[in-house]
Amino acid sequence: LTIVADDSITGASVVSIGGTTSLTATGGDINLTSRASNFETISATASGDITLNDATGIQLDDISAGGSFTLVSGSLMRQATGTTIDVDAATTLTAGGDGLGLQTANITLDNTGNDFGSALTIIAGNNVTIRSAQADLVMSGDTAVDGFLTLRATSGDISLGAGSVTADQVLTIDASGDVTGSGDLTSTNRNIDIDAGGLVNLSGNIT
Repeated sequence: LTIVADDSITGASVVSIGGTTSLTATGGDINLTSRASNFETISATASGDITLNDATGIQLDDISAGGSFTLVSGSLMRQATGTTIDVDAATTLTAGGDGLGLQTANITLDNTGNDFGSALTIIAGNNVTIRSAQADLVMSGDTAVDGFLTLRATSGDISLGAGSVTADQVLTIDASGDVTGSGDLTSTNRNIDIDAGGLVNLSGNIT
C-alpha cells in the first residue's frame, strides 16, 4: 500500500496490510488511530505529527516526522536494516502493557542514524534497546520496563530528567557525552552499567 497526500492522512478504521506500507503526507499529519490495525512493515513521512497504532508486531522502515512521533503496538517494535527514525519534536513508544490489556513486548530501535527528537517517552516495553545516533537522547517522565533497558547516545548526551528509570533486568546507559538526571535509577536484579565519555551527574538513588 502506497499513499501520497498533499495534506494529512487520517483514519479510524481498521487497516490490515500483509506487505509493505508507505505513507507520505507532505503538508500535514499522519494519524491512524485504530488499535486493531495490522501493518507488517511501514514507512511514514509527514511534515507534521505521525501517530500509528498496530495490533501485532511492527517493523519500521524510514520514519520522518516534522512534528511528534507516537507508536502504539500490541507486540514487538523493530527497525528494518539500514533505516532511520528522524523526529523533530517528541517520540512516544508503547509496546503492549496493562494499558492495552496485554503483556509488554520488546522494543529494538538500535539503528545508526536515529534521532528521537526533543524527548523520548517509553510508556511500556519488555526488553528495550534505544540508540540515538544524531543528537542527544532526552528522556521524559518515568520509564519502567519489564526486561532489560539499554539507552545509547553515540553522538551526544543522555538526559534522564527528573523521572525515574526502572528495569527488571540489566539497566545500561551509554553516552559519548554526559549522563545527567535527578530521578532514581533501579535495576530489580541489581545490575546497572553507566558509561559516559563526559560527566556523570546523577542525584537520585541508584539501586
